[in-house]
Amino acid sequence: MARARARLASRVRREICYLNAASWSPLPIATQEAGRVGVARKGRPWSIDAALPERQFERARRAAARLINADPDDVALISSVSYGVAAAAKLVTVPPGTRVLVLENDHSSAVLEWTTRAQAGRFSVDAVPRPDDGDWTAAVLTAIDAPGAPAVALASISLVHWADGGTIDMDRVAAALRKHGAML
Repeated sequence: MARARARLASRVRREICYLNAASWSPLPIATQEAGRVGVARKGRPWSIDAALPERQFERARRAAARLINADPDDVALISSVSYGVAAAAKLVTVPPGTRVLVLENDHSSAVLEWTTRAQAGRFSVDAVPRPDDGDWTAAVLTAIDAPGAPAVALASISLVHWADGGTIDMDRVAAALRKHGAML
C-alpha cells in the first residue's frame, strides 16, 4: 500500500484534489504501460508475430474461466454481444407461437436480434418488467411461469442488468428454463 501511495504521489501534486474518479479516473501505471506497448506494436504492424492474437485470446479465455470457475473451453470470445446474439440466433430455431424473454430497458445488444426476427419467426418477444423491489431473479422466474402465456423458448438476458446493476441468479433461472425445455 505504501508503495502504491508513493507512486501516486509522484504523479499527482500535493495541492491537487481530484474527485472525478467516476468517469475519468486516473489509469493505473500498469495499464498505461500496457497501452504504450500496444500502441508501439501497432505502429509497426509488420513486426507483429502472427500467433500473438491467438495467445492473447487464450490468455483471456483462461483468465475468464478462472474468474467464473469454468473450463476455458466453455468461454467464447466475441467482438460484441450483438455479434454473439446474432450468431446464436442464426443457429437456433425459436418455434412459432413461443416467447423470447428479454429484460425491460436492457441494452439493445441482447434484444434487437430477437425483435427483428419475431414477426418472420412468428414468435413474440416479452420484456420482463423492471421489478419494484429490484429482484430481477424473481421477476424472470415469474415471467417464465406466467399463467396463460405462450411457452418460453429462449431467454436473452444478462447476469447483470446493464442500466441498474441488478443481478440475476442464473443457476435458478437456468434450472427453470431447462424445466421448460427453453434455451438461455
